[in-house]
Amino acid sequence: MNRWREHLKDQFRDRMFRETFATEHLNSSIALQLTVLREQRGLTQGQLAELLETKQAGISRLESAEYGRWNLQTLRNIAYKLGCRLRVSFETFGTLLDESEQLSRSALQRPGFEDDPVFKQDAVPTTPLQDRSADPVAWVRDMMTRWLGHEEPDPAQLAQWLSGHGLPPVGDQEEPFVWLSRALPCDAKSRNSVVGALDHLLHKVQQSARGEREGRYQVNLFRLVAELGETALSRTLSSRLAGLYDVIRGRVSEWRRSELSAFRDALVRHQMDELRIGEWLETIDNGQHYFLPGTPVDAFRALGYIPARPNLEAMAEGLRRLGIRYWDDLNYQDLMREVELRFGLGLEARDRLFVLAVEKNWPEPVIKAWVGCFAPTRDESEAIADSVGQIAPATITEVVKTQSQFV
Repeated sequence: MNRWREHLKDQFRDRMFRETFATEHLNSSIALQLTVLREQRGLTQGQLAELLETKQAGISRLESAEYGRWNLQTLRNIAYKLGCRLRVSFETFGTLLDESEQLSRSALQRPGFEDDPVFKQDAVPTTPLQDRSADPVAWVRDMMTRWLGHEEPDPAQLAQWLSGHGLPPVGDQEEPFVWLSRALPCDAKSRNSVVGALDHLLHKVQQSARGEREGRYQVNLFRLVAELGETALSRTLSSRLAGLYDVIRGRVSEWRRSELSAFRDALVRHQMDELRIGEWLETIDNGQHYFLPGTPVDAFRALGYIPARPNLEAMAEGLRRLGIRYWDDLNYQDLMREVELRFGLGLEARDRLFVLAVEKNWPEPVIKAWVGCFAPTRDESEAIADSVGQIAPATITEVVKTQSQFV
């Protein structure tokens, strides 16, 4: 169980926290899935609005996580227009731990009825497969367990799975790396074997500069490597990715954007030292990386994965530069909350972050975001302001005192 999950599980013991988290997760997942399904079907907001006989502004509101006023009939109509069904169910809070970890665009995609593998003649499974298709994760886990049972698991088999071959009949609902990451056995020996196989496959990509398979394979390869960065951080993979970085940089025009995005995520989650701090800070300053796709906010998130995770000094500097560049144009409070949830910031880390904020003279919107995210009481806010009063600019102490009136 990773640190973020452990922290979240502990926080769920507070009723207000778990209910608030559940509401925010519901709003975010509905809004994101509406966007994902619309884009999966190649529709603009205006085109979907025409199908529903409404206005584009209405679709825009529905796709905002801040909206939250969902109407079942409206959602049902959207589902039917997109070739899906709407499901509403009551669930335990325990299931929310898995759902929050697995929330991603690929996990939210759904085929339309015409592409539903259950109803496609060429995808009807044979009788032995039908018994197991009800639990595809268990099926994939069994496949991987047998594969890992060999003294030296064949990397070619893993490459086949990453290409989408040999997965459950319902596997087309999600990308191969999602099934593999969910089904990966938790014991250290199995994960080390998978790391060895992935290192072999990355080495082949590095040797050929573009690999020997289609883009889907390489996207899934990098995505699975990124997923392992959460649970099996490996110096082997980190070194391999560093070598591949130099290869890609020299031939970046030969790589698709989807492959570069997936590679960036793998690189970010396997940072073993502070080598790339300057690179991510320059990305914030320049508005983009010089060859990897992504935004300055993506670069800020990358700073959080630098040892120790999160690297508070690097993050504090990143927030300072974001604040200078974008001022009020970003939701800094959401960024801090995202870091808090992922890495489990304790009181000591929060206090250290504020000390760094003072030292680096954060812009006013970022200071406000810190107060809004961690919601200190009035007394705590005034104590913080008093304690830093000798070293902090007057604007910072005033912001803290003023913000405390609203929390």
